[in-house]
Amino acid sequence: MFTRFLGLLFGIIVSSQSAMAIELTLRFSASVKMPFSNQENTGFEDRILKELFCRLGYKVKIDFVEAERALHELSQGIDDGALGRVHGVTAKYPGILEIPEQAFVREFVAFTKPGVALDPGWEGLSYNRVGFVRGWKIVENNVPDTVQKFVVPTGDQLFRMLD
Repeated sequence: MFTRFLGLLFGIIVSSQSAMAIELTLRFSASVKMPFSNQENTGFEDRILKELFCRLGYKVKIDFVEAERALHELSQGIDDGALGRVHGVTAKYPGILEIPEQAFVREFVAFTKPGVALDPGWEGLSYNRVGFVRGWKIVENNVPDTVQKFVVPTGDQLFRMLD
C-alpha cells in the first residue's frame, strides 16, 4: 500500500511539474488593421492583449483573419477570443460570450468621391450606395435598409471599389 501511495504521489508530482512547464497559449483573432492590429502582432490591441495575458501567465497567439471568419471561429470555439468586436454580436453568434466592458470608443467615418456630400449619422447614407467589409457588424446593423449595399472581404478591396 505504501508503494502504491508513493507511486501515486510520484505520478501527481511529475504530471503537475509537466503541466507547469507547459505554457497555456490562448488563441485570439483580429481583423482590423493598424494601428489596432497587424500580421506582426505589433498593433495597439495586439500589444495590450499580449501584455495582459503575459501578466496572468499565458502566451497569446493572434491570427489576423477576415472579420466574418473571426466571428465564426470564435463562436465555434476554435478561438479563445477576438479583438475589437462591437457589442451585440451574440444574437447571430450564440457561441460567443460577450464581456460587457468597453475597451475603447471608435468613431466611424464614410469615405466618398470628391464632391459627394453626406448628412451626419447613419441616416446620411440613406440614398447612397454603401460598401463595407464583411463582418463589420456595426455597419451592417446600422446602414438604413433603403441603401444598396456592397460587401467585400477586405478594406483594400473596399477602397479599390470606391476608386
